[in-house]
Amino acid sequence: MANGKKAAKRRRAASRKRGKKLLTVFAVVLMPPLGIWLAWKKSRFSAASCVALTAAAVVLMCAYVAVIPGTTATPKGGVEFVRRKPQAEIYGPELPEDMVAGYQAPGSVENVLSSATEEPEIHVYINDDDIYFHTANCKRRYGTSSEITPYVAYYLGYLPCEICDPPTYAPEP
Repeated sequence: MANGKKAAKRRRAASRKRGKKLLTVFAVVLMPPLGIWLAWKKSRFSAASCVALTAAAVVLMCAYVAVIPGTTATPKGGVEFVRRKPQAEIYGPELPEDMVAGYQAPGSVENVLSSATEEPEIHVYINDDDIYFHTANCKRRYGTSSEITPYVAYYLGYLPCEICDPPTYAPEP
């Protein structure tokens, strides 16, 4: 009975070895670097078998690289040059006959752009824990002070600082 168990154990071990060897051969075909590593490190091939599997893997890797299409391959249909002005018919209302191709303003037309410059917006600064607003160079202003306009400071209920005398907003009556 003991001999029967040993024989069964040997058969299972032999079938596991065959399975590992078969897995290694499939790995050489599908993923050559992994297959080479398995052949040399994990399976029990002879040295000549490992050399043969490595040579087969190298040939397969070369074949895989040779099958990849070149990047210089042009698609079917050739090269098509794109022009600046496409040749297309435009459907829509016709233009008036007396319209000229270009338009130039007569010399009597004055410049419509205003020469007035915008005044720079004035800002004041408020602290989170204060009831006053300050100028940029006030000693009571913190580095974390928020920048707002005097208009916003007035409507938020802040008072002007007595030390720096910032610009204030006065609503019109």
